[in-house]
Amino acid sequence: MLIVVPSRRVAARIADAALAPAAGGLASRAASTGEIVTLSELVDRILAAHPDPRSRLSELGTAYLVDDLVEGLESEVRHLFGPGAEGPGAARAIGAAIRELRGAGLAATDLVPPARASRRIRALAATLDAYERRLAKLDLWDEADALRATAGLVRAGSWPTEPLDSLEVVGLYDVSPLQGRLLLEVARRAGRVRVAIPFDPQDPDATAYAYPYVHLWESLADPALDIEIEYPDPERTPTDVRFATAADPTDEARQVADWARSKVDGGVPAEAIAVVLAGGAGAARRIARELARRGVPHRARRASLLGETPAFAAAMLPFRLIEEGFRRADVEAWIASPLTRSLDAATLLAAVRKGPPSGAPYAEWGRVVRDVQGAPARSLNAALERIESLGRAERSPAEFWPAYGEALATAGLGPDEAEPAAWEAWERALRDLRAGLEAVGRWEGPPAGWRFHRRKLLDAIANQRERIGRPGRGVTLLTPRDARGLRFHHAAMVGLSRGSLAGPDPAGQVLGDRERRALNEAAGERLFRSAPEAAREGALLLAERMRETAGELLLSCPLESDDSTPLLPALEYEAARRARGGDPPASPPVGDAPAWRLGRDPFRVVALQTIERDRASFLGLAVETRRGDGGRHGGAFEPGRAAALLELVADGGRLGRWSASQLESWRQCPHQFFQRYVLGLKPGDERPVEAEPNAVGTLVHRALHLLHEAGLGPEPPDRAAIEAALVASEPEVDLPLRGDPAVWAVTRRRTAAELAHYFALVWEKSPPRGDPVGFELAFGLEDDGPPGIPLETRHGTVSLRGRLDRLDRDPATGALHVVDYKHAKRRKSHHEAVDENLCGVDRFQLYAYFLAALAWAEREGHGPPPGTTGAIHCIREPRVLGALVAPPEEEIRARVTAAIEQALAGRYDPSPRDPDVCGYCDFRRSCRIATVAAGYAADEPEEDA
Repeated sequence: MLIVVPSRRVAARIADAALAPAAGGLASRAASTGEIVTLSELVDRILAAHPDPRSRLSELGTAYLVDDLVEGLESEVRHLFGPGAEGPGAARAIGAAIRELRGAGLAATDLVPPARASRRIRALAATLDAYERRLAKLDLWDEADALRATAGLVRAGSWPTEPLDSLEVVGLYDVSPLQGRLLLEVARRAGRVRVAIPFDPQDPDATAYAYPYVHLWESLADPALDIEIEYPDPERTPTDVRFATAADPTDEARQVADWARSKVDGGVPAEAIAVVLAGGAGAARRIARELARRGVPHRARRASLLGETPAFAAAMLPFRLIEEGFRRADVEAWIASPLTRSLDAATLLAAVRKGPPSGAPYAEWGRVVRDVQGAPARSLNAALERIESLGRAERSPAEFWPAYGEALATAGLGPDEAEPAAWEAWERALRDLRAGLEAVGRWEGPPAGWRFHRRKLLDAIANQRERIGRPGRGVTLLTPRDARGLRFHHAAMVGLSRGSLAGPDPAGQVLGDRERRALNEAAGERLFRSAPEAAREGALLLAERMRETAGELLLSCPLESDDSTPLLPALEYEAARRARGGDPPASPPVGDAPAWRLGRDPFRVVALQTIERDRASFLGLAVETRRGDGGRHGGAFEPGRAAALLELVADGGRLGRWSASQLESWRQCPHQFFQRYVLGLKPGDERPVEAEPNAVGTLVHRALHLLHEAGLGPEPPDRAAIEAALVASEPEVDLPLRGDPAVWAVTRRRTAAELAHYFALVWEKSPPRGDPVGFELAFGLEDDGPPGIPLETRHGTVSLRGRLDRLDRDPATGALHVVDYKHAKRRKSHHEAVDENLCGVDRFQLYAYFLAALAWAEREGHGPPPGTTGAIHCIREPRVLGALVAPPEEEIRARVTAAIEQALAGRYDPSPRDPDVCGYCDFRRSCRIATVAAGYAADEPEEDA
């Protein structure tokens, strides 16, 4: 018999329970024979029966291999991944995507059909092909190859040699398709199969993430097998579920430490208590400190990242010395560390503080150190000299790391320092690094600079964390995924802010929902989850924690982050609270505001925070009430504040002057409108290298104006004419908005190519509807120009203003046609802009321009036109969307007026109508509620051609 579990911790729990005097059944037999294994251990056990096994590539070796492949990608392939392919995290994202594809059982050839419709799949197919070729050349297996080999061995009857009496799979719910196929093959070799799944058919919302795993076992339709799917007992819930809030993470750590202390004082063994860190293992050190202050024993297998521990910081400081030019502060930090035992702070610091403050070459430090006598000075001088030599020459890893170790040893860093466990972790990281580089043939060469070696070391320790306490003793600190399958008498889940339970998707940058759907369709089966489906794992983890806690379960949410940014409760927290009738989280008092983030007066930022916190309980309401007028928590102001808004309307105030952009902003995301137009906040100055999008848009609009004014013939303008128009338009673009001059020149050339494609499309598929009679027609923007369009509202007269990109008029009929240029690829919002069912409801841009076109006709003495239409012209992905037929003028005015009146009433629902706007919002850095969109399934944008 065999029991497969998610972790060794679960195996130990089953064994402990089975060896108890009253235990019996499968678990007790497995415990006595040692037949409790994890999935990875099962793979190792089966591979032992392989007649000709290959060496297996470790996870780190796979990362190194992908890193090499990404560095060697041709520019054509790299470009297909998008602009992020040049960033430092590209190799990690591409590697995660390759592992996901391989885990699904796909090869490069399987990606060819869907690659025709997706540039990213084309790039992944090319990269995966190179990966497969490299594996074959190295004669290695990766994890996917090992899973295929094991499934083949089981299918052929090579393992087990005798059929299993029974197979039990406990606590698993998330396996790759290849892992699932292996489990099914083992199940076919067992007389009896029992699968325990943390899944409840009565509560699909909390367990939707486990559906694919359930379907995996339901697909095993074999009458010769006795298969039992065991669901959890729905009645098994904690005796007491409590909800708590804390001012910030530090306050939360103190509260949970007091809670644990009270349980221990009440006679509960510390080992029966768990603190589950919803926000990740990074919070373990903070809670461990508070538990230690209260005398509560504790342990955590994963706490701070190794790179953040004192020992690793001291061991990696030579890299910073090389990079920063031997800054005095860094040299002082190394001397003052208690881990550099050969460097005496009392002897050296006084002399070093007389040295150069920063960026000095080693020669200047040598003169400073030589003035000091004694062994510590000689050790420092020798260590700095060795470090400088490491930064000057390229070396192979086999040469670099011994030399690096000598530099550390010269400073006294080594196995004899005060933290032997930390030094063991350092040496283990170096062993892993060597094994990974040897697997891909990079240990002996070629030579590389110190940055290469540092990057490889950071890869080796990227996910490794320090351990706290002794195994088996004290309160357990662990993450939600590490807690799977474990039971505790009392548990606290802390850090339950929005998004904390949603696991990261490292492959999501290059393998998004569009790509996953295309691959599913090509394969004819469900191989990948979409992002909204993956986000449901948080509900599953919380539901399991409720079932596996026998006594009290404390659910805690901090109201602010460490930097005073308000936080929203996790959706899972809110769902559990509403189901049990708990009180909504209280808003904390407004504290010091991080005004520096916005570059605005701090009182403005305090006003923003005050109103946001008044509405913090909005998400506590049921979904069906969120869109209505639910009082201040439904997004509407209190009467006093709503009345104060009307002061911004009178006498030409900023809410008395409306534009098409304001209308769009309010309907797409009222909160964005609130920040930009009510509070008057300005976006943070990012100072990008590339030009601001509105700068490129200005350039394109002006160039189109010039080209049309110059006259266009029967053929589209050539590339030379387009480039000349762009150059002539440059003075219209503010110099600070252009970014780096070299990048701006490239942007201008790329824009010329985009315009050439656009004109070719227009001349082929969308003939003009009349003669252009106006370009960039401003209304209400200039004192000496055409006036704004007055609209009578119940709050007074407001003026509609803006700038119409292009207006055409049919000389025969007098019909008008509005053209709105968008220097963007086709998006869902562009399609909605010409949808007659959405215009005047959620989209207002063309409606505003229709009114401007009618006002122009009246000023020019043409009389009412027989008809008015409008279209959206997308430039970057050439498309002409529309046309939209304008309704009667009275209807347009009524709809626009109604929208303005609703906004002036103070209804700023903190829930974007269109979650896509969060991706390109100017106020992402200052938005306290941007994660509201995570609660809804966002519609996918159109495929980037």
